[in-house]
Amino acid sequence: MSRPEVIASLATSADGFVAEAGGGFDFLLPYDPSALGFDAFLAGIDTVLMGRTTFEHVLAMGPWPYGGKRGVIVTSREAALPEGVIAIPPEPAALAPALASLGARRVWNVGGPRTLAFSHAAGLLDRLELHVVPVALGAGISLGFAPASLALEEATTVPLGVARLRWRVLRP
Repeated sequence: MSRPEVIASLATSADGFVAEAGGGFDFLLPYDPSALGFDAFLAGIDTVLMGRTTFEHVLAMGPWPYGGKRGVIVTSREAALPEGVIAIPPEPAALAPALASLGARRVWNVGGPRTLAFSHAAGLLDRLELHVVPVALGAGISLGFAPASLALEEATTVPLGVARLRWRVLRP
């Protein structure tokens, strides 16, 4: 089996924040995920990858929204996990075997800067896709992640003035 494609797709403010200072996402409420192509993107994903903080935030919003998809949670603590979801330690070398054990083919790297850096350190981050919303927060949780080199594959404008930027992560 070949290595899965790992895609980080997330929204940021125009000034590079992925969440508000308190960790909230209210700045994204005016933007319909369906209109931004999220439903089509999610339909092509078979596995989600996230860190413990994102996992807890997702569960605080309601039932597990990724039923039918496999999942990997990066954590050093025990957690009650939904069906089809496994936990791995925060060691980059653990990621490839975990994805292989799940039969992952197309993975959505959900979450923030730590999970992005984790995937990149494991040598498994293939694409970075940002939906940049026309809002400046001035403070918050910064994307704070920059792989060595990116090659721009696409730059488009989608509804409500959101810029979608898609890069391929280049490896040395």
